[in-house]
Amino acid sequence: MSELTGEAVANEVVECSSRIAAELGKIPHTFAYPYGKFDEQAVKAVAALFDVACTTELRPLASTDSRHTLPRLDMYYFKDMPIRRMWGSPAFSAYVRLRAAGRSMRSSLGLGA
Repeated sequence: MSELTGEAVANEVVECSSRIAAELGKIPHTFAYPYGKFDEQAVKAVAALFDVACTTELRPLASTDSRHTLPRLDMYYFKDMPIRRMWGSPAFSAYVRLRAAGRSMRSSLGLGA
């Protein structure tokens, strides 16, 4: 979406919502940015139709986060019970930041996210 401009962004979002509504019979209220890529223009288009939207940014939710650029915690990183028991603690936040740093490093080395 960050590669589209102007009306193309709005059309993409409207078409997405319309197709989901047509196929499921329900209007969607949540949105996930394709591949986590978005810009201000995409956020504006999404906010016009959806209640909330998620990015692929790996970090805990902050009280200052916009409802239309929420981070996402991949449950793959939390499959072990001891980690899930720490949910919401400073240790949990530190673990998430460490995982995010590793993901960023792999990505910058071209090893994938």
